[in-house]
Amino acid sequence: TWFLPALFVIAAVSLTSCFKKYEEDFLFRDFQVEFDLASWQSDAPGKTYPIAGPYDKGSGTITFQVNLIGGQKPTAQTLRYKIVPEESTAQEGYHFSLADNGTFEIPANSSFGYVTINILDFPPQTGTAVLVLDLVGNDEIKVSENYKRIGISISLTGPPSTLYPLHTQIGADAYYNSIVIDIMHPGLPADFKNRWAQFKNNLYTYSTGGRLPYSMQIRFGENNQVRVSLIYATLQSVDFSYAYASWLYEFVPDAQGRGHFVFQSSVDGNGNNLRGAGVTAPILENWLEQNEFQVDWVSPSVATPRQGAMLGGLFQVSNPNAFMFGELGYFNFGTNARNRPSSPAFTELLDNGNGGYFTSILVDPESPAQSQKFRDLWNAGKATIISTSAGRILNQFMISFDGMFNDVLLTMAYANSTSTSKLLGTTRYWMWMTHDGELTFEYIHRNANAGVTSPPEIFDNYLNVKTFKVTRNGNTLVFTDKTDPSSYFVGTLGDLARATGSFSWWF
Repeated sequence: TWFLPALFVIAAVSLTSCFKKYEEDFLFRDFQVEFDLASWQSDAPGKTYPIAGPYDKGSGTITFQVNLIGGQKPTAQTLRYKIVPEESTAQEGYHFSLADNGTFEIPANSSFGYVTINILDFPPQTGTAVLVLDLVGNDEIKVSENYKRIGISISLTGPPSTLYPLHTQIGADAYYNSIVIDIMHPGLPADFKNRWAQFKNNLYTYSTGGRLPYSMQIRFGENNQVRVSLIYATLQSVDFSYAYASWLYEFVPDAQGRGHFVFQSSVDGNGNNLRGAGVTAPILENWLEQNEFQVDWVSPSVATPRQGAMLGGLFQVSNPNAFMFGELGYFNFGTNARNRPSSPAFTELLDNGNGGYFTSILVDPESPAQSQKFRDLWNAGKATIISTSAGRILNQFMISFDGMFNDVLLTMAYANSTSTSKLLGTTRYWMWMTHDGELTFEYIHRNANAGVTSPPEIFDNYLNVKTFKVTRNGNTLVFTDKTDPSSYFVGTLGDLARATGSFSWWF
């Protein structure tokens, strides 16, 4: 039995040897640093390091954690990181900059430090650029050879940079190709507003009261071509109907973005007719075509963009008070397209919380939530219709919008004198909303049913002539008379169809 103790001794020696070897292989005998990202993220295809991102151009400060392995140091440790030029395609000072000249610190009694870079803004291009970084140790701390390197991908696409001239970043292959002029945008100068008013009057007169302008688009295309388009409403229907007139120009900017808009041709019959009749002269023939303009960013002293938008404009070189500007957008150069209002109030008031917008507002004039002044107007209007329109009885009304939220339809629900028929009358308006939520209903057209159910107390003397400050409380909108805060009406947001079934009836 002498061999049993011997076996235990041999086994013990063997196990001890195994544990010792394990310690030698896996316990850290030196202090090392590693990129945390490299320790857990898989390497990029064909690389020995992971690549983070891509990060948007202009996204600013990005930090990456560095781990200290082997314990903590009683004193702060300053370490460096460096660019790996043979692996990097991103340019320092253009695509990115290094914080603190490529140094970082691991504080005393800490296991972490942070490498910080700044992703700069620059003119958009296509694809991505990659920055590759290596950690560098010091006298007390080495680097982990397996986890010392990371790559950072920077997207080259995206909106233009305000740090560089706008005229070099707008066009057919750019993120934006258009400047969209919305007459409701604050900051537009009196010079342009007066020109627009003259054009509007010309158009209305030329069409015998049948056209009203909405917006203007300046689209930059290939080979220095510019397409100027005017969008306007046709007024003979309550349907959502629009028309377009467009003209082609050549614009060859100099290094400062300055040049002349040289007329080439009318794109369509509307453009040819309006130009021939002198309708567009206040804006085009007598202004845009007669002066030198600079394509440029809009100064914050003139206007600030709403969140997520950018502003660009055409500035008359010889007159600092003569210019037009609007939000940047992208539209197919050769086709017609409308734009939504630029007012941020529009998005806030109609936001449905699901990435879209409510399309209707139902108003119950009999609700106690209405102001007493509005209920008095409503009751007076009901009495007028009963006495002048064969006993018709007004019920409720609904405000609804077209798909681009340019047009407003006010649908009045009413009953005939015997209270057995549910009927609808529709009035069409432009929705003019300022950036601080003031709304004006500009009358366009009404159908025959609306013609006999639109009492002056509610329409001619109130809705059609007042400016309303619109506010939101939950899913309720409040329309307050700007000149009389005690006069207001409320409506409920929804997505109701213009149909009799969308209203509540008393019979």
